[in-house]
Amino acid sequence: MPVLGVTEAGLFPGTIYVFSVYYRRRERSWRVAIFFGGAALAGAFGGILAYAIGKMEGVGGRRGWEWIFILEGILTIAVSLLAYFIVPTWSHSAKFLTEPERERLLSRLNSDSDAGQNEKFDWHYVLQAFKDPVVWG
Repeated sequence: MPVLGVTEAGLFPGTIYVFSVYYRRRERSWRVAIFFGGAALAGAFGGILAYAIGKMEGVGGRRGWEWIFILEGILTIAVSLLAYFIVPTWSHSAKFLTEPERERLLSRLNSDSDAGQNEKFDWHYVLQAFKDPVVWG
């Protein structure tokens, strides 16, 4: 299952990064706490859900564990497709913000950190990160 870990590894850092392009540091902490609390609750109820789905043994000629993979997989795919359209884009190009709202957001972010700066993507920085021994630490 290393593929699952690789695909899942970016979820938490990515979510925190999205928070950082919309909220100042002192506003971000509460949202991060809610996110981590939600993850803990999901972990707590995930086992109960898997147990209940596992009781579907024999339905459709499938084993209970197969139903766990099928149903949780369908749910994951559905949520990811929905999230692609719902999760806001970067603060510089967020379609749900009016121009005055965008200017205010960027001004607030610039006063707190460099999150309001519009940095262009460059593969050089990706390669630089992969070469950094601290990343592999």
